[in-house]
Amino acid sequence: MSDNKEKKDWSKLEIGALWKKSGQNQNYYSGKVNVNGKECEIVCFSNKHKTEDKHPDIRIYLSEK
Repeated sequence: MSDNKEKKDWSKLEIGALWKKSGQNQNYYSGKVNVNGKECEIVCFSNKHKTEDKHPDIRIYLSEK
């Protein structure tokens, strides 16, 4: 598969983008995702309460303006 074809396939699958931010207490990610034609602003934080492998590493929240 050529690099150009591979890039085209990934662009069809993309639903959003995130940017790393520095917060007062921890770093986090902020951005937008498109779900079923609706654009949603989100923020993502590390799960500070993770104590087992089955717990998620990151929690995703709708962003409040």
